[in-house]
Amino acid sequence: MPLIKSYDTFSDVKEHIKRGHILSAGATITVPSNKIITVTDSFHFLLAGTNQVERINATVTAPAGQVLVLMRASGGATVTVMSGIGSGNIDLQGADAPLNAPNDTLTLMYDGTKWVGLASRLSATGDVTDA
Repeated sequence: MPLIKSYDTFSDVKEHIKRGHILSAGATITVPSNKIITVTDSFHFLLAGTNQVERINATVTAPAGQVLVLMRASGGATVTVMSGIGSGNIDLQGADAPLNAPNDTLTLMYDGTKWVGLASRLSATGDVTDA
């Protein structure tokens, strides 16, 4: 998973932000039958193969503070990101996040052991909320 890079100067950081490289877009992920998605970047579209995500793995160990944005792809069925299921590593304070409509989003941050919900934009509520 590409990380937000280390820079030698603040000017380098500002240049990175100006170029729009805050989030690194990865491939669209079709949720597999084991309900575990493997992320490679900080942004992914989700397509329902199975309609629930219970665990998020990373191809490279994510550092604490890594941000991940998941968005439902257009043309797909609802994908629900589940909170605290089985051996899952997703903490949405007990509430699941149904990505019902295209462009519904869930923003998470890795705390070193689990992905913690930060914010969501879900069509079910029509609101942008803190997770």
